[in-house]
Amino acid sequence: MDRLGGILRALGARRLLALVILLGGCDQLLDSGGRSDRVAKLEARVTALETQLRDRHSDKPPEDHAMADCLSLATDAYWNHIKSNGRQKGKPDEDGNATWAAPSPIWDQAAKIKQNAIEECRVRYGRQ
Repeated sequence: MDRLGGILRALGARRLLALVILLGGCDQLLDSGGRSDRVAKLEARVTALETQLRDRHSDKPPEDHAMADCLSLATDAYWNHIKSNGRQKGKPDEDGNATWAAPSPIWDQAAKIKQNAIEECRVRYGRQ
């Protein structure tokens, strides 16, 4: 204890206070709530947007969801055929999208695959 007292006397009151503030998190002592207010507003906005999105999707009947999912699978089948039989040109852009090169018959076959899948979706879930 004597040793700690000697250190405290050597530092002085002002230096000790500065050290406590520095080590104790001056950000918490000096923050006027600005960051926490911004975070709270952002969280509220995200919640509101999620609610809007949920409401928008809940308005559609389940068949519409199934049709949209089926059409999405048709598009995926198209690009899977291109990616399996073609080659990527260059590097992907910022969004991860790439340019693909393939002979014309590959593109034609992919279009047929997609069109057949879309027709199957229409038969299953109705016209759209």
